[in-house]
Amino acid sequence: LFSLPVARVRLFLAKTLAAGAMLSAAVLLGEGSRWLVQLANPTSFGGHTFRFDWALTSLVSGLVVAWVELGYGLFLGIFRRFGLLLCAFAWTALELLEREWPRLRSLNPLELLHLEFYGTTPLLHWRLFGGHALAASCLALVSAAVWVGPTERFANAFAHALNSIWMKWLFGLSLMGALGLIGFLAAKKSEAEPARFGVPSEQDAPEARHESRYYAFRYRAPFRARVERLALRADQAFTRVTARLAAAASSDKIQVNLLKSSGRHAGSATWNAIRMDFSAAYDDENLLRTLTHETTHVIALRVSDRRLESEAQTLRFFDEGLAEQLAFEVAPDQSWLRGRWLLAALARSRTRFEFVDLLDFATFTRRFGEAAIYPLGLTWVRSLQDVCGERAPARLLATLATPQATLDRAGQALLQSTLQAIHCDLGAVNNRWSEELDRATREQEAAIERVPVLSGGVLRAVDEDVIVRAELSGKPFDGAVYHLNVRARSESAIEDQLTLSATPRSDGALEFEVPEDYVVNGKIQFQFAVGWLEERAFLEHFQEWRDSPVP
Repeated sequence: LFSLPVARVRLFLAKTLAAGAMLSAAVLLGEGSRWLVQLANPTSFGGHTFRFDWALTSLVSGLVVAWVELGYGLFLGIFRRFGLLLCAFAWTALELLEREWPRLRSLNPLELLHLEFYGTTPLLHWRLFGGHALAASCLALVSAAVWVGPTERFANAFAHALNSIWMKWLFGLSLMGALGLIGFLAAKKSEAEPARFGVPSEQDAPEARHESRYYAFRYRAPFRARVERLALRADQAFTRVTARLAAAASSDKIQVNLLKSSGRHAGSATWNAIRMDFSAAYDDENLLRTLTHETTHVIALRVSDRRLESEAQTLRFFDEGLAEQLAFEVAPDQSWLRGRWLLAALARSRTRFEFVDLLDFATFTRRFGEAAIYPLGLTWVRSLQDVCGERAPARLLATLATPQATLDRAGQALLQSTLQAIHCDLGAVNNRWSEELDRATREQEAAIERVPVLSGGVLRAVDEDVIVRAELSGKPFDGAVYHLNVRARSESAIEDQLTLSATPRSDGALEFEVPEDYVVNGKIQFQFAVGWLEERAFLEHFQEWRDSPVP
């Protein structure tokens, strides 16, 4: 190529842009063909099994991945066959290291291909995308400098050095020795640490499967006994949920994925699939309750003809409350139920929310966070059953499935008209709910006063990080943990938020160190939280999100 009467810069740009165009065309062809296939099935659009925003998210992420691949490929191509050797070395080293330090898995560019959804929200790890895009761009610039610049002396010296058989052996043995050392250190660390739940050896164990009448479970082999115990009770839970929601029988088994951990959600559900996190369920009863909760979402989606998904902004609180209620009915636990009422009473007494706030999920989570939806939704559903009968939730779902239910209605008008169709009054339900919350607030006044309120804000900037100082309004109680949740944007998904911990100092204050990544436009968004274990139930009270300028 260099013998052609063309500048090297143009040659480099031509070969790079041609490769990028071909990769981009392949992504566009794949996404476009999927869209064309769905055109022949119009119910995919009405039923929201295919959505343009999802397709756009998949398209954009696919294009980013294609160009990241190109950046890495250019750099490895500079070294030709040694590039393949370096790639194999880096890949093997990463596989060994991430067994002990799972966070290093993000260095693997193939992680960019794992796009998952929580409900209708794509869980995009923008920091992961940005990190790989920056790394690939830097390596592509290095490749350009080597390829375009006056590299004859460098290339000739490098080729001449490696042309020696001794240098080839030395280079290969050095890489093999480095891999051996990494493997030895990783194995030694594994032997030194006792086995515990959730260790990488369990996370990376072979996949196993188990089927019951209504479920198909995928899990890691070490958890076989626990999954089999769950499966014995799962079908009974399924039968009870379908009966309570008056759901039609279905021959399709619900696919339950127990392979991954979330760190933020105990589980999530779609039309016919559930993803659960073992680490969030600390005993068999809690695991069954979580499965019942997610099963309720699946069945409720079917009974409502996916209206709970299309109208999620309005009905998310009802959806989560119903799932909590049926989970309690299947796996009763009075301490768990008292904990939910306590959290609802705390929200009632300490935040300025109204019922209409629950009808706008996006606005509610921006102000209070997502966790508050669960106890408030549960208590509202119980009031709905008290006023309109135990069959009211099932009748409400069936009414939502009718074509006229959501016609030109949204928010409070949607819920009010749907309840009227089943001869139930929204005002009466809300009055009962308000009375029950007030009663719970009075009955648990001592417990509410025991939970301190954190107040304070940004104290100072240290290097590139920010210190947030909080004061406790009351005395800290034994076993309490204090958190600070931070997010870069008000619409950030819960997976993109960072949770920081702190312990009270001698003067009763707490200090949280916030990374600079969460400082946007000279401000940080944060939320104080207090968590504690009470009668085997973990409770966590969240205060309102707030903005604070960074000095």
